Amino acid sequence: MATKRINLELQRLKNKNLTHIVYQPYENNIFNCWGMIEGPENTPYQGGIFYVLIKLPLDYPFKNPKIYFMTKIFHPAVSESGKICCNTVFDEWSPKNTIEYLLQLIWEHLKNPVCCCGVGANLFKNDKNRFIQTAQQWTQYYAN
Repeated sequence: MATKRINLELQRLKNKNLTHIVYQPYENNIFNCWGMIEGPENTPYQGGIFYVLIKLPLDYPFKNPKIYFMTKIFHPAVSESGKICCNTVFDEWSPKNTIEYLLQLIWEHLKNPVCCCGVGANLFKNDKNRFIQTAQQWTQYYAN
């Protein structure tokens, strides 16, 4: 069932021809995919291209995927290892959710962070201007 569902999601996303997110199998393994998220405009991530690794469980969509940023990012909800530490992304997982939904949600979190548990959390809470400056520098250095 998982294989059929994943292939269906891949086809739907391909047909939508979105420009700000991409989702494709990695080395022809549909359970290990990569995603590409374009940094949203008017954010410190604008102009950046961020790659994520998406690991789908064998019982997908009944269990949520694991997603890690492969591109280094200075974000209040992403750890230094690239793990998304904001539980709101995965806490309300349902089989009706899709990889596209998750990538869109992550893109939205780049625009409007909703939790602070990652590498940039302290600056985000205490010095927004310095946070923005650092996030822009990391984007220019790592995501271009």
